Formats: sequence, structure tokens, C-alpha cells
Amino acid sequence: MDEDDKIKYKEEIIKKAMSLLSSKDKLDEAELMLLNLEKEFPEDLIIKQNLSVILHQNGKSDEGIEKLKQAVKIDPEEFSNYHNIGLIYQKKKQFREAKAFFHKAVEVDREKAHICLTLLGQIYFNEGDMVNSLKAYQGVIEINGEDAFNANLGKGLCLSRLGYKKEAKQCLEKVVKLKPNDVHTREALAFLYLDIGMHREGLDINKELIGDIIFDTSKKEINII
Repeated sequence: MDEDDKIKYKEEIIKKAMSLLSSKDKLDEAELMLLNLEKEFPEDLIIKQNLSVILHQNGKSDEGIEKLKQAVKIDPEEFSNYHNIGLIYQKKKQFREAKAFFHKAVEVDREKAHICLTLLGQIYFNEGDMVNSLKAYQGVIEINGEDAFNANLGKGLCLSRLGYKKEAKQCLEKVVKLKPNDVHTREALAFLYLDIGMHREGLDINKELIGDIIFDTSKKEINII
């Protein structure tokens, strides 16, 4: 089998295996197909990457991570391997490990770094680490420019939580300019208004979107009625 035939053969097996992903009762079959193919081509990056997806979908996330770590050894400069390992760890709620691989992805490829910086911003925010969350969102803005909608929203929320209400409001104004009529913008604005203490404005938007609400300012909780 010459090189072209090998490539065609691998592509056909991979395509067939991945086509079975939508059928839960065929995941074992798809997994076996790629495990056998991996034995024939143990250093093939694409096989390991696709096998990791099938393993994860088949409830074998740790084995999927191991395949991706093998892929990292084959190509240490491939962004997607670090990104995907981080995603699996994030889904497993192993956030320390997720952050480590997202940070590594940022180091490996600055052009794609905004993808993992956004995820890092979300994780740090949920952990209450506003300083590192802010750094991550600012990194997205530096890469994607001032029109990075989600990053400006995240940055605004971080600034608000850190006590910089004026600067938070400036981020909010950027968000309004970027997507003034989008329903997700309106939802985000309501949340940010409430967070920086502009309760009347936030309540008005929420009322417009979902009806009357009760907002408990002492607990910062919203109850739909």
C-alpha cells in the first residue's frame, strides 16, 4: 500500500467511525474501529484526536484525555489538543487541570488564544477570581479588538465586582454599541446594570424581556413571578 492509499484508507475508516457518533448503541463499534486503526498507525495524530472524541462520548473521558496527551507528544505545537483536553477536564469539573491546559493552549498559538482565554475568563469568574478573569477577558480584547462583545461584557462584570463601577459602565456602553438590538445583548445589559447598582434600568429591561420580576438587592437574586 503506497502513501496515497494509506491516507485514503485511514480517511475512510475514520469517516465511517465518526458517522456512528450519533448512535449511542454503535459507539463501541466506532471505538473498536479506531482502536484497530491506531494499532496499524500508532503515531497518527488524526486517529488519536478522533478516537478521543469517541471515547469521551462513550463515557471514557479519562481514556480520551490520555489519547490527546499522546497526540500532544506527537505534535506539541497543536493548539486543538490542549484546548480539547481542557474542555474535557472542564466538563468533568476538574477546573485546575482545565485551566492548566487552556493556559498552555494560549502559549502555543496566540492567533487562536482568544478561544481559551474566553473559557479561562468564565472559569475564573465562576471561581470568584475577578483579577485573573479580567486578565483573560482583556487578553481576548487585545487579540480580537475592541469589538469583542462577550469579552467586553465579561470585563465589565469583573470591573464591577472589583468596585470599578465607572469603568464597568464604560464597558456596558461598548456592549450597547456592538449589538444594540440583540436579545442576548438586552439580557446581558440587564445583568450588568443590576450588578453595577443601576437596578431600575436592569429591572426595566428584564420586565421587557420576561415580565415582572422581584429583585432582592440584599441577596442579588432575581425571582420570576
